[in-house]
Amino acid sequence: MSLTAHLMLAAATAGSSALTRIRCVLLACILMVGCGDNAETASTNKTDTTGEPAPVTNGSPRPGLDASRRLAPGSVATPTTILVLGDSISAAYGIQRDQGWVALLDTEVKRLGGEHRVVNASISGETTGGGLARLQRALEEQRPDLVIVELGGNDGLRGYPVERIEQNLRRIIEQCQEAGAAVILVGMQIPPNYGPRYAQGFAGLFATLASDYQVPLVDAFLEEIALAGNLMQSDGIHPTAAAQPILLRAIWDPVAEFLQRR
Repeated sequence: MSLTAHLMLAAATAGSSALTRIRCVLLACILMVGCGDNAETASTNKTDTTGEPAPVTNGSPRPGLDASRRLAPGSVATPTTILVLGDSISAAYGIQRDQGWVALLDTEVKRLGGEHRVVNASISGETTGGGLARLQRALEEQRPDLVIVELGGNDGLRGYPVERIEQNLRRIIEQCQEAGAAVILVGMQIPPNYGPRYAQGFAGLFATLASDYQVPLVDAFLEEIALAGNLMQSDGIHPTAAAQPILLRAIWDPVAEFLQRR
């Protein structure tokens, strides 16, 4: 039985507080990308989205965005480059790279016409320290207008000091802004067995950073898929291809708001 199945079985007999703990544990497991598993080790690879996203079956949501949420073709005239700096959730671990939410985002912005593009600089197992070390080169090579930062989960699960995680994320945001790029920050969670003080400090740092730097925060990025067995791979940890449109929709609104200001 997969980890997801075990947790769902437990959820069926758990009270609300226990269910909350189960959800936190699963969210953390999703974020925990196998260290040393370098299926996607290339840094700063442009996504290849020559076709439409694969259809979603078994009653799952349709691929891509609902028509009402899409921007009209030609509505963003200025060429825009979006850089995604993340871990396995953004590196499309266990599925084809062109099925991942980053590739779906690239398809969506290309619908607008012009020379819009999304660059995926995500690596499985990445930490905030690793992302910071790679960031300057990515900024110089890609010159992004927007950077989506999806990092911190692996730091938390390894028990890195909250102060270090916060410092790294601050430097990432500052370097992006110094380079003239806007930032969208994706919030992370860890299980409560790390202790309430650490878990609360970790969860709170994302809201603090978003407030301090006035950047959009995408909270609960994985919550909708966390307990849906048909949206998890057989390892019970990573989202399936069918889950990727949900991740796209979770992050689309702040991206669309940025594009509309171009």
